[in-house]
Amino acid sequence: MKISTDTLSILKNFAVINEGILFTPGNVLRTITPAIYAEATVEESFPKEKGIFNLANLLSVISLFNDPELEFGEDALRIAESDGKAETKYGYAGAGQVSLPHPKKLKKAPEKVINFKLTEEQFSKIQKATSLFNKPELMITSDGSSLRIGTSNHKNQQGNYFSLVLESEPNGLTCNAVFNKEHFNLLKGSYTGFVAPDYTVFSNNSGLNLTYYIGLEPTTSTFGK
Repeated sequence: MKISTDTLSILKNFAVINEGILFTPGNVLRTITPAIYAEATVEESFPKEKGIFNLANLLSVISLFNDPELEFGEDALRIAESDGKAETKYGYAGAGQVSLPHPKKLKKAPEKVINFKLTEEQFSKIQKATSLFNKPELMITSDGSSLRIGTSNHKNQQGNYFSLVLESEPNGLTCNAVFNKEHFNLLKGSYTGFVAPDYTVFSNNSGLNLTYYIGLEPTTSTFGK
């Protein structure tokens, strides 16, 4: 099987979120940490359940090939040039080293949530601002009628900050949804999403079937009317 450019981009992004990955039969890729759950539906169909301990390393190996083809064998992953002039066998993770990545406590969102759109331009600006302003958090804030996303540090409210107004439907709900900037590892693009009491959802709107669920900081976030 060949891996498309879009799928490689998703895998590179997942390697930033979590070191390992478990490929499962079908066309859905998943990754999870205590704060992030992400899943993507891709064009490839993976044949069997196999774990990779270091996904970034595997992707580096794949990059050695000009036109790689992957074969998921029972004992190892075979990667070869389509013309047969180069190949390698890459070992899977040992039993229990990579667990099945399904969220354990992803609560169902209530009927009323705070919906928003994040354009690619806004995404790029907020990513740059997190570095320029050296803040440890991002915060999505609603006053019930409008919504903003910006840099934040709940331990020190003084100093410089940056925020953007998002196109939104707050539905009369207010929030201070705080999450660690280290958890904002989304692929570049535009997104639609919503804020719920326990997490924020970002669904890619740039041609990928990719969704992130990012947990809110429980002691500093608020949500309500």
